[in-house]
Amino acid sequence: MDLNSDELLSTLIMAIIDTEKAVAEFAIAGDGIINLNGQLIEYDNDNKPDYVGYYLNIDKRLWFQNKTEKLSATGIIDLSIATDGIFTFKNFDGKLYPNITQEEIMYRFFVDRSDLENSNKLKKKLIDINNIYGQKPSDDLTMIRVMFE
Repeated sequence: MDLNSDELLSTLIMAIIDTEKAVAEFAIAGDGIINLNGQLIEYDNDNKPDYVGYYLNIDKRLWFQNKTEKLSATGIIDLSIATDGIFTFKNFDGKLYPNITQEEIMYRFFVDRSDLENSNKLKKKLIDINNIYGQKPSDDLTMIRVMFE
């Protein structure tokens, strides 16, 4: 992928999804969260994660076989994957806004099914949270959501 080793010192939550069978296999390196059909599965390594970049000089199959943070999922209806930046929303401009809880933020990204036809739904939610509640993530936030009918 032509990445520098320091570019591999970041969270990686990789999912291989069989959309026909609604099943997935995950490999997790770093801090983040998986929301699987409403069940939150958090990966927290006290910000000392076992990044892929630490293993560039070993056999990749060996790394994957010994990787302890793996997950298999079946019966997927609604799946979200996010880095731990989802937990870091805060006010940066010091102005007063209505309050929003962490649970409400998670609901907006992981549960809310409104505006599904909008391919920029997650970005729109991020902008709305900033404009209405004055909150932005203070750490990198990457998120993917996949929904099955």
